[in-house]
Amino acid sequence: MGKAFLEERQIESTAIGISSSPPETAALYHHPRKLAQRFEEKVQPQNYQHLIIYCNSLSFAGSWSQRYPGKVWELKSAYQQIIPRLDAQPALALTAEVQLKNKLEALAHRLKPEGKLQVEARLDWVQELERLSPEEQVKTTRQYLRDFYAQGYATVILACTHFENELFADLKRPRVVQPGLAMLKRFVATRQ
Repeated sequence: MGKAFLEERQIESTAIGISSSPPETAALYHHPRKLAQRFEEKVQPQNYQHLIIYCNSLSFAGSWSQRYPGKVWELKSAYQQIIPRLDAQPALALTAEVQLKNKLEALAHRLKPEGKLQVEARLDWVQELERLSPEEQVKTTRQYLRDFYAQGYATVILACTHFENELFADLKRPRVVQPGLAMLKRFVATRQ
């Protein structure tokens, strides 16, 4: 998805998958050494000037900037800015897997202990979205967002890039935060 976003803006890129499926990737997060080894096998030989880690879970799973010689763009730092800016209204962050859920909860507790951030790991939704056409993905996610607003969440953070879509930027209720797209837009801005 990140590759498509960049190529729509005439920025050549290569997509490198750490694994072949979301469940396999989620399982790797429970084995940091295997994940680091997979990263080194798949990414290190490439020697790109810029490495964009367009995956929330992968961004939080290691110190990739210490392992890669080029400029590393990752999502960890985005949450350092997002969480403190959440207002007193209830907010929800949707992740794909439990490891990231736990890390976001710990980060939120550290940065804004009085906050009302609920974090849910929904790998089942990622798998559902992957089976749908792009149009159905948007329709299904819009319905999820409406449901979350009806449940009282004023803000929904899409903490999995599978959930993100530029079309959600126009939604007023709930307010939708898309860290992956924001990072890609910052990267594009540096290239112009």
